[in-house]
Amino acid sequence: MAERMTKDKIVDVALDMLAKDGLAGLSMRKLADVLGIKAATLYWHIPNKGALLEEMANRVIEESLSSFAKDGDWKSRLKQNAQALSEKVRQHPYSVELLNVIPPHTRSYLKLTNELLSVVEPLPLSDQEKLYAILLIQDYVQTFEKDYLRQSTEQYDEGAIDRFAEFDILARMSKEGILGKMGSKDMLNWALSSITDGIEKKIEEDDK
Repeated sequence: MAERMTKDKIVDVALDMLAKDGLAGLSMRKLADVLGIKAATLYWHIPNKGALLEEMANRVIEESLSSFAKDGDWKSRLKQNAQALSEKVRQHPYSVELLNVIPPHTRSYLKLTNELLSVVEPLPLSDQEKLYAILLIQDYVQTFEKDYLRQSTEQYDEGAIDRFAEFDILARMSKEGILGKMGSKDMLNWALSSITDGIEKKIEEDDK
């Protein structure tokens, strides 16, 4: 089996393990056991857990980048690309944890940031403002998916109105079914539109 082992195969299995047990349940020894190989063989392909996490994050990011929009105005492209990142992170449960733990200077993370920056590069903003805008998008998507995962694993009960009884506004929203929309595409689209509209407003104000 060792002869047929590849880095791609290792990452495939590691992502499956991540989806089941989260980052805390992933270790090099457990991964070697699931693969049916010796730990030494695994370390020959991937030197340490840090390198493994980077390879896993790279897979998620590359899958996201393959779905990035290449055409359209900057607002639609930025929203579509953020949605693509969100979708790929959701397809690999707990992968948002990877994006939170890998160093921001890793190649895959830099590639993701640079691709998003290329969308706003033509805009009449300072480089600092362009970076702020993109980091805001990335941070929001990661937080959005982290909250969605927590909600889905905790099996939020929309019908448990009693817990909101003393909080009048939340109680009303719970009765209306609004709280059940957390993690929905509608919520993501609304937030992304708010961010891109804010960027556009900043440009218009600078032109005055």
